[in-house]
Amino acid sequence: MSIRSRWVAAFATGLMLVGCGSQQEPATRAVETVQTAVAAVRDEAMQYAPEQLQTIDEALGRLQKQLADKKFTEVLTAAPVLTNQLNELKSTVAERKTRAEAAIAEAQEMWPKLAEELPKLSTALKARLDSLGKMKTLPDGIDQANLDYSRQVYDELSNNWAGAQEDFAAGRITEAASKANAARRRANDLMARLRVPALPR
Repeated sequence: MSIRSRWVAAFATGLMLVGCGSQQEPATRAVETVQTAVAAVRDEAMQYAPEQLQTIDEALGRLQKQLADKKFTEVLTAAPVLTNQLNELKSTVAERKTRAEAAIAEAQEMWPKLAEELPKLSTALKARLDSLGKMKTLPDGIDQANLDYSRQVYDELSNNWAGAQEDFAAGRITEAASKANAARRRANDLMARLRVPALPR
């Protein structure tokens, strides 16, 4: 290789090194910025959007590897894409958090009425089942199969109500209200099936 060729090659190599060096700092800053942003939203994202968070964690891992491999151009290309995904994650988290808070507020409002009604329904149904069980001849419209099924439903709704109370005590308000609502619906259906007079309100 001639002296001129060697000089040109060395000059080109120098330019490449300078180029890499000029990209290293912004690439490092880009990765650090994304890492900080992900850390800030992680706790709520784990609760409200775990699938999206997993996708972003995987992309961040690839970004960190590119930085470690000194692929600074790839880092600077990928970082804005990941930032956009992170913004979408934040929007999803905010939307789902708002819905969850509204559901909790609604459940808290419903709970006192459910907690008042269900014990009364349960007491009325148990009294009716006990009364029917003592009869030698069941009333018209209620046969033994109907009675056996009603006892099964009563046991199930009682378990649902017990589970709802456990959830409420543990702070799982929306789950508690959902189970209690289901138990109340089944209790009202059973009241009609067994021809129990409606309770006074």
